[in-house]
Amino acid sequence: MPSFGTRVMAGLGRSQEHLLLAVVPLIMALMEVEKIQQIVAHHGMHVSFRLSFPSGVITLWTFVEGPTQGLTVDSIAPTVGPMAFVLPAYIVIQAALTAGYFGSLADALETGAYDFFANVRRYFVQFLVYTLLPMVLIAPLLVFDGQPLSSSLTLFFVLFIPIFFALTYLFYATPYLVVLRETDIISAAKGAYGLALDGGAFWRYTLGFVALSLLASAFVSAFVVNLGLVGIIFGVLILSPVGLGLNFATMHLIADIDPNSPSYGSWDAADAGARSKSAGTNPN
Repeated sequence: MPSFGTRVMAGLGRSQEHLLLAVVPLIMALMEVEKIQQIVAHHGMHVSFRLSFPSGVITLWTFVEGPTQGLTVDSIAPTVGPMAFVLPAYIVIQAALTAGYFGSLADALETGAYDFFANVRRYFVQFLVYTLLPMVLIAPLLVFDGQPLSSSLTLFFVLFIPIFFALTYLFYATPYLVVLRETDIISAAKGAYGLALDGGAFWRYTLGFVALSLLASAFVSAFVVNLGLVGIIFGVLILSPVGLGLNFATMHLIADIDPNSPSYGSWDAADAGARSKSAGTNPN
């Protein structure tokens, strides 16, 4: 099997062939209004380290942990977006973007072309469930959202952290399998669980990604947070194509190791470009 570095470079090569898809991680990064506000309001030096998995759409925030005061729910649980009165619209937009994005990743790997809006229609319901589930699971924690925690609650969340990482590892392949297997969220989650337990190439790739996120986060967070709004603008512009490339690499890896997914052939980035040209002009 190709090395982690080979996979990443091939993914970045495919990202350049389908650069328009990077608009999705760009938009989703800008939708995290609360994180942007935290950085703009921050004064002083800040460097953070972040352990991340290649789950969902990989954005700037995969590598940047905004400045916080002490341990809060925000620091260990995924955010649910803007204020509650715009939450329904946020959920619908995120589900639509994610459905179109993951469907288009799979199509681009297979044929070199994709129809983003057709994929939105095709996968919207499954990705709506995928978007809602984490929010439902962390809903009880939002009572304390953004508030400093007491010592007992701090202990609870410290114990929760390894469980959170374990669950993320076990199920992060779910959105990829939805489009690869053309299946529902529950079946995809079962498939993701099986791939994670099998280990092998999946485990090695995950370790490589976690190590990459940890190392990159120090540099990216220092640049983005300490430069404020300018750092956010440049960070989003630079990291969105990178996130796209990493999503491509992860999609291809999962297709390779999952016996129920289609085969996408060579990891050579040049082959991806050749397929893209032979498939004709991308409709998007």
